[in-house]
Amino acid sequence: MADDLWWCEQLYRNICFNQDYISSCTTGNSSNSLRFPKIIENYNGENIDWSAFFEERQKVFEDFKNGIVPEICQGCQFLQKFYPEYIDTSLKLSYIQLSHYLDCNADCVYCNNHKKPKLFKKNSFDSYPIVKELIDGNYIEERTAIDFAGGEPTMYNRFNDIIKLIINESKCRNIIVHTNAIKYSKFIEEGIRKGILNICISPDSGTATTFARIKQVKKFNVVWKNIKRYANAKQKDTQNQVRVKYNITLGYNDNKEELIKWIILASEAKATCLVLNADCNIYVFGNDTPEVMDKLVELSDTFVNYCKEHNINWEVQYNVVTAYLRKKLPVPGQN
Repeated sequence: MADDLWWCEQLYRNICFNQDYISSCTTGNSSNSLRFPKIIENYNGENIDWSAFFEERQKVFEDFKNGIVPEICQGCQFLQKFYPEYIDTSLKLSYIQLSHYLDCNADCVYCNNHKKPKLFKKNSFDSYPIVKELIDGNYIEERTAIDFAGGEPTMYNRFNDIIKLIINESKCRNIIVHTNAIKYSKFIEEGIRKGILNICISPDSGTATTFARIKQVKKFNVVWKNIKRYANAKQKDTQNQVRVKYNITLGYNDNKEELIKWIILASEAKATCLVLNADCNIYVFGNDTPEVMDKLVELSDTFVNYCKEHNINWEVQYNVVTAYLRKKLPVPGQN
């Protein structure tokens, strides 16, 4: 029976606060133009009935148990075989993403908000009371990850307050911050030093010229200086990560020369892990042709082989993984 059932951890245990809606998914369905299943639409910081929310999550669990997969999720590559007897139902939330603020000090060409008016890129609703309520309700545990995406987290006006709240009042020991590292944060540094904050920085380039084309700002040297500062704050006896990322963006950095230069810079900066992904717009706008899938695999193979040869920790993420799956090739790092 279980062989015929499918399951998604994200739909059951995740909550993601976006600009005007709440979802449970961060990757989107690659077979469905990266569409996201939404929990609450037209959301602007209103109070949430958490009892009702978790009752609804339990219904999701029961639906999967009965072989019901939401239509928007059908065909998604991230669906897994469902074995309910092995799922720990005691954990309320495994992942919380705060991605509702849009302020940013860069203008990445692959961002959904690229070239949108500055008026549009304003701070959104106040998520501090939401996080406080989840902490007070014991919904946030040591295993729960709290992820700041955005927008640029260091530009969000409640970022520092929420970081201090999580560090001082919650059980959470897995804070994740996706930052461009243009603005340095002492609160990020403190979290890294304490071993409870993981950072991911996406310079997406190994040269100043490519950086300026992708980010639309000339802050290449500032970013790499700050990457080194964050990496130096990492303590040897802690398991948290200072990750540096390269998003393959067609027409900008989709070549081996730029990729290798980025790997060398990230390695010299003492990043703990190098991450390769690809611009999600490849799938959103139908650019996922066989030729593009070939290119993603070729660049990924170059990345993996170089990292292996130089003893560098690495990870290949979902938008590149999709290319391997489309071509029916083994995914690097997976059996």
